[in-house]
Amino acid sequence: MKNKIFSMIAIALSAVCLVASAIIYFNSGVKTNDKGVDMNYAQIESGSGITLEYFVSIDGSDQNEGTKERPLKTLLGAFEKIKANKYRIEKNNENSENKAISDINIYLAGGDYFVDDTSTVRIDGTYLPLGVNFNVKAMEGQTPTINGGRKVEGWENAILNGKNVLKAQLEKELEGLYSLYVNGTSAELANSMTDKNFDSCNLSKQNQKNQSYIDNQGSFTWEFLDTSDEKAGFKVTSNLDKLSALVNPAETQAVWLIEWKQFIAKLDNVEGNEVKSEYWKKIASEHMFAENADWFWPAPIHNFYLQNDVSLIDRPGEFCYNSATGELYYYPLEGQTASSITAYIPVATKLMDLSTTARKGYITNMTFDGITFANSAVNYIDFYGGMGITQAQTFITGEAVGTAASWTPTRDTMDFAITMNYCKNVAFRNCEFLNLGLSAIGMEYGCQGCVVSGCVFKDLGNCAIVISNPNNYAATVATRAIGNVVENNVIRRVGQINNSAPAILNYYSEKTNILHNDIAYCPYTAISVGWGWASVADSYANSNNVAFNKVGNYLMKLKDGGGIYTLGQQPYSTIEYNYFYSQRNNYAAIYLDEGTSGYTVTNNACFLDGLIDENGEYLLDEFGDPYDEYYKQPVSLSWLNLNDATGFAGTDKSPMKDIKVITNYYCAKKGFGKTASHPGNIIPPVLNDDASHPEWANKAFADYNSFFGDSSVQAIIAMAGVEEDYEGLLSRV
Repeated sequence: MKNKIFSMIAIALSAVCLVASAIIYFNSGVKTNDKGVDMNYAQIESGSGITLEYFVSIDGSDQNEGTKERPLKTLLGAFEKIKANKYRIEKNNENSENKAISDINIYLAGGDYFVDDTSTVRIDGTYLPLGVNFNVKAMEGQTPTINGGRKVEGWENAILNGKNVLKAQLEKELEGLYSLYVNGTSAELANSMTDKNFDSCNLSKQNQKNQSYIDNQGSFTWEFLDTSDEKAGFKVTSNLDKLSALVNPAETQAVWLIEWKQFIAKLDNVEGNEVKSEYWKKIASEHMFAENADWFWPAPIHNFYLQNDVSLIDRPGEFCYNSATGELYYYPLEGQTASSITAYIPVATKLMDLSTTARKGYITNMTFDGITFANSAVNYIDFYGGMGITQAQTFITGEAVGTAASWTPTRDTMDFAITMNYCKNVAFRNCEFLNLGLSAIGMEYGCQGCVVSGCVFKDLGNCAIVISNPNNYAATVATRAIGNVVENNVIRRVGQINNSAPAILNYYSEKTNILHNDIAYCPYTAISVGWGWASVADSYANSNNVAFNKVGNYLMKLKDGGGIYTLGQQPYSTIEYNYFYSQRNNYAAIYLDEGTSGYTVTNNACFLDGLIDENGEYLLDEFGDPYDEYYKQPVSLSWLNLNDATGFAGTDKSPMKDIKVITNYYCAKKGFGKTASHPGNIIPPVLNDDASHPEWANKAFADYNSFFGDSSVQAIIAMAGVEEDYEGLLSRV
């Protein structure tokens, strides 16, 4: 009987608590101290549900309630508040008809929200109440920055290598310091090259010593220390004594740019002209096994340059950090002084991780609006002793094993400054991504319906956006990349550390739309879609659309890529209404590489006849003449390259089928109109020679005036790039 009475009392008390909770939930500004968590609901609008608001300020405290008067200090602190109230919010919404919490807004005041690798913003599906929209917004008129860097203080004047430079004292042995952001522009890591923009490059036999665009003023030749054991190291001969002048040889790196790949190896040990590098063993192991090794991997026929030593600073805009002494040197641009520069070094490698699992629940319906993400590091060079980047984001992590007939490389893919896994309807709008070492955004697994729109990406060490994963071709529906959109973004100067990084890299995906982006200054490819070459016949990839993009100054350092580059089978896909200008290297504005199938390529405008600026005007050389003679012969510049380099080329088993290339416009008198490795396939794609459809013909133009004077070309150019509402982004790069 006693127990029964206690039970009745408990039930009554529970009912009272539920009523009290309901009152708390539905009264604006009422707070509860349960578990020390404060709730702050905004005013309820009739019929629109409740919006829960949190405010964050650099002057706040994560012990505060998160009101405008008592803001939180960090974005992670706001997410922790939401997580603590997740159960109560879901129960409230479950029991409410008109008073449900429909939105949670997090407002960030302006300023730098500094993070390091211990304070990265990490959330998963357990943080977020179901059925609620989440908005992380900049307060009106303010610019909040999630900043993985640190401001450099205490600049002073110094003399270095006979130059007037600036010097700052930092801690010793900092890692990942391969970028310096000065007055909103990325400085150049000190190197032995004579031309940072490679404008004097020779396009034939790229990187080989007899015709190299990395000429180092004839500084270096090299050979294997032991041709029977290439892993033993290499011997360098320096005509200008640059090896003996190195201040910190163990941190100096040798860099090879070969075809579409980049290889970086720390010297580790320099004895006279002999260099032994631990990371070199990993590169050499692949060279020893690989077919066509002298072409694909560093070999004595290739030149290289040195970087990352203070002795190499010799032109304005360069910087270098001496880890042995902690001294940071910067050769200022004209007009810059110790008191006039604001500079940041990277500290954190990752800024934000939106990763969850199906079990924990998707991260859904979240928007980041008006937030800047800036200054992050790359730690691979220091961790591994180098980076052998063999394709896009894939790099060598260990020695290859096996025999020449059968060998296994040891590789991995790079991480991202912002990682997304199992995200649905997550958007970045009106955001900026500046001076990030790793790729800015990586939608790795299971990202669906996500959007990147109206954003600015500039001065990035790797890619701007990476979608999917190179190993996920046979993905389950839950892990696929489906329906993601990249539109109306301005992207400038990617691949500053990893030169083989495309601006936008999309592996396997379904219904990806890459639309109205303005992309320029890419060391390699601008937009890469697809993966797997001809070896993957059962990928889920299909229905991808690349349209209305403006792409210029691509392939600035590497080759065998394109303005738009494709791989693998992607039925029902399109490349249309894109405009390409100022291609710097082989091969093509539109490059349908091995295994590509299922594409319609139509109504694209390609100008390959010299170098022009973003307004369509010829760039002038030092004599005031147009760069119409820029490209040195022989060249292999094409507006289109169809590369059926498969084992079934020329047969009905070739995977390169269902391709239409029709009604495109190009000016390419210095190169080729189109190329096809195997134009005689018995099932050829449609190019422009279907006599029954003369209106499909691709049209060539003889010169600048005829190309830009054509009404169809003018219409394509007018539509390409960001749409009218986003043109203000162009002033921010």
